[in-house]
Amino acid sequence: MMSVKYTKLDGILQARGKKLSDLRGILPTATVARLRKNEYISMESMEKICIFLNCQPGDIMEVYKEVTYIDEDGNEQKKEVPTDNETRVQFQELLGNPMFKTVMGMFMGAAQTPDEKKAVEGAQDFFSFLKPED
Repeated sequence: MMSVKYTKLDGILQARGKKLSDLRGILPTATVARLRKNEYISMESMEKICIFLNCQPGDIMEVYKEVTYIDEDGNEQKKEVPTDNETRVQFQELLGNPMFKTVMGMFMGAAQTPDEKKAVEGAQDFFSFLKPED
């Protein structure tokens, strides 16, 4: 599952000497509230924000992917991670580490229950998402 978060908006507003409340001059109050809650806004609203702040959509928002992993206690957990290029590069470096490959191989070979196998499949799906594009 993917989601969009407006994590960069505060920084660009501050850099431009503006506040979130200043967006009420160009957007309905309900849309500003949706931004605060990281909820969907229309492309028309995004365009207005970008014109107002003289920026691109990527300067305001980030796309996140939900990943499933097993914590130290063996419990399945979900976490959202950004899909930006910097994060991809960091994960790609991790994937290339021989120790990581060994540990992942052990983890994949040890999965026995349906829940463990589901978690392994989720990890494989996530890691294939991070592999460099050819």
